[in-house]
Amino acid sequence: MRKSEMFGVLLASCLLVACGANPMAEIYENDTKIASEGNSFNYYKDIEQNIEDSSFTASVHGMDGMDTVWTYNTETESEIQVNFDMALNVGNVKVVFISPDGQLDTIAECTEEETLEGTKTVAVKKGENRIKIVSREKAEFDISLNIDEGTFEKLSF
Repeated sequence: MRKSEMFGVLLASCLLVACGANPMAEIYENDTKIASEGNSFNYYKDIEQNIEDSSFTASVHGMDGMDTVWTYNTETESEIQVNFDMALNVGNVKVVFISPDGQLDTIAECTEEETLEGTKTVAVKKGENRIKIVSREKAEFDISLNIDEGTFEKLSF
């Protein structure tokens, strides 16, 4: 094989590998990216979601990446109760609390087809506290969160 043919094969191989990579899926294990202010996601199908008072519900039919669903700016330190109900059909999904200093606390995580329900107490600090939904492998899931404090935001689809 000539050098020019070999270069062409090598270039085509590199392009195939690069195009096949999904950078959104890599966010799942990257605490620095999760703690960042921004959101980064791919949604593959429509999302059904609802916010009512202190409750957030959503049915997600394919998501990779991270998206903020709750914020709470406070002048005092306290504790809040996060009630959650998650049912995972495909992929992986987790709900992550992010304190103003960038510390992460996983509220709930599903890594296989399962349903989780419970309550977690989270210590909020002075400043902006956030919760993100983080997923990979085109996660399909239903989620319900209930928190008496703060403000829910719709997923950014």
